[in-house]
Amino acid sequence: MRLFLVSVVMLLPLMANAQNFGNIDPTTAALLLKQVEKAKACMDKVDQDELAVLQAEAEAKRDEVLAMCEAGKRDQAQAETIAYAEQSMQKPIVKEFQACMGVAGVTIPMLAMMQLQNPETTGTHVCDLEIPM
Repeated sequence: MRLFLVSVVMLLPLMANAQNFGNIDPTTAALLLKQVEKAKACMDKVDQDELAVLQAEAEAKRDEVLAMCEAGKRDQAQAETIAYAEQSMQKPIVKEFQACMGVAGVTIPMLAMMQLQNPETTGTHVCDLEIPM
């Protein structure tokens, strides 16, 4: 459920930004809200124990990567993050999450992966990100 909420929070600025520029009409906004409600209902059916295990694994990996960053092992931290993300994307619970989130559930992680895999081009390095605790 926490993954769902994080994804929704990540999408809200995009939706707000679209509204500010007049690119979203009330019908589209209602459709987006309906999709969020549908995704939430789907996520409510996901095995919460599996979700808790995934969250614990992610938090442990976060701590490991942060320790690498603090020790100056930037390349190792970047490689470890990418490997963990690729491995996680293959887990059934993550695939369920992606199915619940639809296009956003696939697009957001893929964009993040592309940025991390090309730090020279994108200027994105895991050690420079503000990772929530």
